[in-house]
Amino acid sequence: MAHANFERVDLDRVYLPFSAVSLEVIARCAARGIRYVATHGFRDLTEQAELRRLYLAGKCGKASPAGLSAQNYGLAFDFVCDASPRPGAQSDWREPAYRVLGEESAKAGLVWGGRFGDSPHV
Repeated sequence: MAHANFERVDLDRVYLPFSAVSLEVIARCAARGIRYVATHGFRDLTEQAELRRLYLAGKCGKASPAGLSAQNYGLAFDFVCDASPRPGAQSDWREPAYRVLGEESAKAGLVWGGRFGDSPHV
């Protein structure tokens, strides 16, 4: 069930039409045998500023400045590719692991972060 793939995020803080399409995208990915788990959805400006600070310090992945991230407006998710059926996400951060996410996101009319070097982002 795709909804379980979103249990780490507060779907109530994400734009409803975007959430609905994202749930469909992740279900289609699962039907193709790839499981993606949402790790981040909505982020407030303080959280975004901290992520940006960490990114600039080389301690995390790409992060836009506060106010310039689609996540500050409930319009983006970050995912992790779950490389194992074991309980809990077994993260696969390799670029090819996000190819299916990119394909299904594009089919749904969403922008995939792989287009700008941030493959886990939709």
